[in-house]
Amino acid sequence: MFDRCSYKAQARARLKGRWLTPIIMSALSLVLLFSALSSAKKMAESESPLFPFFALAIVAAAGILLVSSSKIHLEISRTDGEIPHARIAESVGELWKRGARGGILLALWVFVWSLLFVIPGIVKFVSYSQMFFIMAENKNVGAARAMRMSKAMTDGHKADIALMAMSFLGWIFLSMLTSGIGFLWLCPYMATSFANAYSAMKIEAIRSGRLLPADFN
Repeated sequence: MFDRCSYKAQARARLKGRWLTPIIMSALSLVLLFSALSSAKKMAESESPLFPFFALAIVAAAGILLVSSSKIHLEISRTDGEIPHARIAESVGELWKRGARGGILLALWVFVWSLLFVIPGIVKFVSYSQMFFIMAENKNVGAARAMRMSKAMTDGHKADIALMAMSFLGWIFLSMLTSGIGFLWLCPYMATSFANAYSAMKIEAIRSGRLLPADFN
């Protein structure tokens, strides 16, 4: 059973009194990505020959941030006590290679499926949405294998995941009204909620036989 209300309530409870490190993670991610996208836009407008390489670097950086954030929010969802700020650097240092490969591979596959129209691309993005959580907690699982495992985990839950994402639309709109400041709190809330959903889908996938405990090291 996919209980998005429970996952969100658990996230609020887990984040209470522990906002500082996830907010710092969100701030770093948002600043880096917005700066990169702004630079990419200028390069595209100037028709710079370096634009394709810069775009690839942005995709790789997004993968690194996603897998690092996934590790931190999984820890928040499963532990008590304050999360040290140093955990951000530790996560990036430990996961950056696999995160970069994951970002590039995900972007490639979603792009290919999007060529068949937008809907297939969205479906595949949701299908692969758990790959960064998988890589974050399983150091021996590479990007390609994580994508296959994510596909198995999300079987029967794609609509649930999409509905859960849409349930944050009101908060996203309100965060935009604050000139983006609200995203510093919204991003940890969303990430921890989806970390809770990931843990539940992982248990279900193992119980149903779609995946084995050995798949998760």
